[in-house]
Amino acid sequence: MPKAAASSSKKGNKRSHADITDESTDEQPNTMSPASHSRPASAAIAAAASAATKHARRSGPVVFWFRKDLRLRDNKGLYKAWVQAAHVNRTATTGGGDPMNGALLGIFVVCGRQWHHHDLSPAKVDLMLRSVQSLQERMESPQLNIPLTILHARNIKHVPQVVKEYLAKVKATHLYFNVEYEVDEGKRDDTVAELVQQAPLNVTCVPTHDECVVPPGLVKTKDGTRTPVVYTPFRKSWESLVKSKQPYDYLALSPAPEPNPMAVRTCKLGAGLFGTRVPDPTADGVDATAELPGFEREFVPSVLEHTRANYLGTEDAAHARLVAFAHNKIKSYSVDRDFPNLDGTANISAYLALGLISARQCITIAREANNGLLDSGDKGCVHWIQEIVWREFYRHILVAFPRVCMNQPFKLDTLNVPWTSGDEEEAYFTLGARARRLKTTGFMSNRLRMITAMFLTKDLLVDWRKGEKYFMQHLVDGDLASNNGGWQWAASTGTDSQPYFRIFNPWLQSVKFDPRGDFIRKYVPELRPITKAASVHEPHTKLTTSEFMRLGYVQPIVDHKKARDRVLKAFKVDPDQAH
Repeated sequence: MPKAAASSSKKGNKRSHADITDESTDEQPNTMSPASHSRPASAAIAAAASAATKHARRSGPVVFWFRKDLRLRDNKGLYKAWVQAAHVNRTATTGGGDPMNGALLGIFVVCGRQWHHHDLSPAKVDLMLRSVQSLQERMESPQLNIPLTILHARNIKHVPQVVKEYLAKVKATHLYFNVEYEVDEGKRDDTVAELVQQAPLNVTCVPTHDECVVPPGLVKTKDGTRTPVVYTPFRKSWESLVKSKQPYDYLALSPAPEPNPMAVRTCKLGAGLFGTRVPDPTADGVDATAELPGFEREFVPSVLEHTRANYLGTEDAAHARLVAFAHNKIKSYSVDRDFPNLDGTANISAYLALGLISARQCITIAREANNGLLDSGDKGCVHWIQEIVWREFYRHILVAFPRVCMNQPFKLDTLNVPWTSGDEEEAYFTLGARARRLKTTGFMSNRLRMITAMFLTKDLLVDWRKGEKYFMQHLVDGDLASNNGGWQWAASTGTDSQPYFRIFNPWLQSVKFDPRGDFIRKYVPELRPITKAASVHEPHTKLTTSEFMRLGYVQPIVDHKKARDRVLKAFKVDPDQAH
């Protein structure tokens, strides 16, 4: 196989921090996949956590580390941190009434180089920073008095030291954070735990499962031995767990934290934690590379204009959009979702990717629209809930099979598929309506993503890793697990993927889901003069040569039938044997 370009999924090793002891304040298990038991550092980290818990200071602040969970409501780790802070405040026996005893503090680490290395798009980074800004304003208001301090790290390896120095400065007793399942992030958090749980800090680290409704490793095959690798069995097992409410209610929502005393804002140490500046690499007169060191992608004003108009970057805006969708569109979702010109989706994926809203909130509101039902009732509601379950499925796969986020296919027997080594994807992304929408708006609906990924990997035989990387670098809602899962599904290299011989015909897909050609005309101005729908889909065959030439558009870059034969041969299959 040709050497692929560096991918967003290129990660460090297979360890995750989920084995750190969890001082949960509720009964939620923190079980990971069976593979986690073989991680070499887990016993040492658990021992360190136990020692830190035993010798931890009885008084001091509790810190919550925000990542891609930029909300106050239904944030499990944040809620547990608040409960612990209240406990420290009640039981503190030293400090002479120090207002920092039992105070809840927040941190967010800015790491431009990590974001660049992991292929975050400028649109997503912009939305993330705007969301952090709004979260900080809300937390630091007189109504809450909770500082959200912005820390800065040179790269992901520098993050643990930055966090350690902050914890030492504030004399924290506990550090809470929600689990991130990607491998680099897991290694980072293992290092943090090893650093801060030792003397003299003795800070107790408490990871919490928040990103998924059901924590990875708990959804099992019928024999109870492993994570299902096919979606339908996974969904059925997931639904059974959620409906049984055993061992607890997976859809239970956590309340937002209550305010700190005003004295936290006015005491010497506390005052210095408020009002730290959130970077804005797009501000007038600001050098973006100096404002966000290590992040080297261009912030294109026209794209940001669109994403800023569509995503306000506040928790309330995310919640309001979800509620409006549930009230107005969800019951027609199963039909409208596939038509790009109908705006029939919830359009909250960017908010989900950054955690301005939780999967539990999504399913709770969808069930309210479905008379409390989860897997039966209104077709649109059920279909939308199942899309959230797909999101969970890919996260569980990432944890159980971490190679998928390390530039490797799920199906190892596809390692030798001879993907092309050229830059066909670059030509494509300057031409089609789907591709132009992505480049100009930072967004594509799921149907358009499937068609695009299928065309690139099957018609053009482009390495799926190139497409995965390109999407991540442009999508405002880029998400490693979902993006990787989607591209591997289309390329027939992933779990529960399309069979290699089932290949979308891009022209038939276009006719089916954009019958009047309105979506094409919106993003391909060269074709706007064409009034007949049939001609706008295939102008090269429906128009005369002179009519087509006057449009100034290009000829198709591939013959679909020939491309189909080529990809079947690439997968070592005789085209005459495929059905």
